[in-house]
Amino acid sequence: MSDQQEEEVLRRRAREQAEIERQTDALVLHTLTTLVTASEELKSKLRRDTESLLEGYRRSKRQLESEISRTTAERLRSRREAEQERPASGTSPEPGGIIHSVIAGSGAESPGPAGSVPREGVPSTASPGSPSSRGAGL
Repeated sequence: MSDQQEEEVLRRRAREQAEIERQTDALVLHTLTTLVTASEELKSKLRRDTESLLEGYRRSKRQLESEISRTTAERLRSRREAEQERPASGTSPEPGGIIHSVIAGSGAESPGPAGSVPREGVPSTASPGSPSSRGAGL
């Protein structure tokens, strides 16, 4: 092979190598662009999902705060009513305190031990100050 032919082969191989490098660069650029686009879309989706979760949390928190406020107001109202009934009846409250007075004043029987049903004519085994006699909903 002559020097001229060798130079032509070298130039052709250099052109082929340059084309391969150009295609590789284009493929890398395309891949990186696709990755950036996908990451931006994922970031946007995560932001929306996070905002949705936070809004749900805020809504639940507001509902719970409202329920706590309502329950507290009901409890205070019941306490005031019991305190007003006590001086009117002229009797001192039983050892269970105001809440026990409210339960007794409403005609409800004090609940017996957890899970039991009080029977007529049988006194409850719960003491007036025990948790089972305090009334769970007040």
